[in-house]
Amino acid sequence: MVCLKVLYLVLSCSSCTLLLSALSFLTHLQIITSMQMTLNFSYLSAAPYSHNTALLETAISSVSNWTSANFLTLNPSKTEFLIIGLPHQLSKLSFPTFRLPNNVTLSPVDSARNLGVILDKNLSYAHISSVSKLCFVNIRDLRRIRNMIDHTTASTIATSLIHSKIDYSNSLLLNLPATQINRLQLVLNSPTRAVKRTLKFHHITPILKSLHWLSINQRIQYKVLCLTHKSFKTGHPSYLRSLLSLTPHRSTRSSSLITLTRPSVTSVLKMSNRSFFHSAPVLWNSLPSHPRHSAHHSTSSSPTSRSCISDL
Repeated sequence: MVCLKVLYLVLSCSSCTLLLSALSFLTHLQIITSMQMTLNFSYLSAAPYSHNTALLETAISSVSNWTSANFLTLNPSKTEFLIIGLPHQLSKLSFPTFRLPNNVTLSPVDSARNLGVILDKNLSYAHISSVSKLCFVNIRDLRRIRNMIDHTTASTIATSLIHSKIDYSNSLLLNLPATQINRLQLVLNSPTRAVKRTLKFHHITPILKSLHWLSINQRIQYKVLCLTHKSFKTGHPSYLRSLLSLTPHRSTRSSSLITLTRPSVTSVLKMSNRSFFHSAPVLWNSLPSHPRHSAHHSTSSSPTSRSCISDL
């Protein structure tokens, strides 16, 4: 997968959106104050790598012409070119480059930040390292002032400053190896002990339960289940709803329950099991009957949300 980010000033992006929507080879397009293009291609396909990058260069050239016509300009210094794949796949590419207008040549970067999430070329765990570093800064500050604040205030600070960072985009961490999830769990354990003033070697599970805090795995699963429930209830976001398909009902006692069709795994790569397409049906079908039934008939998400938490 090739991902390109270009930063430029947008005064009116509606015409630019229509322009790029006509480029059917783009698998993802995002325009806010920056533009992001994503193109998927197979390393084993007949089409060479140069052909796929030529498609992106065509898109960038179209955008460059549009910006020039609207008295704007691309910013090459803010443009990042990232190729994502397995190490043995990336090794097959010899000196990949990307050409921008005005004879500017880019080389792939090892990682790039996208909406606050750090993506690296192997989709490994650079984001966990960044989150851990930021959280421990706040944890040290919390420990310094813990003797001067009460339990409720300490819990509120931990929730607002630390949990918000841990939970941000945590659905991307679904089905990661336990060694990586444990790194975030250690981050969560630290403010838990600070709030409750417990020793380092005390068992952490009862302390988390006393604070009504979920573990890292439970937080990730809860986020995916909430996204699944929301997509059924509202039909949005459409790109997630399109990934879910219902199993045809049979005339049984459970026919009123929503059961998702589990897609067949066509790849031996464990990375595919981390996708919403593969994981959401497994998590949803493992829920008891009540939340799966209420997601279809209820108009309020709170009963289902409380049930999902109790069933994790």
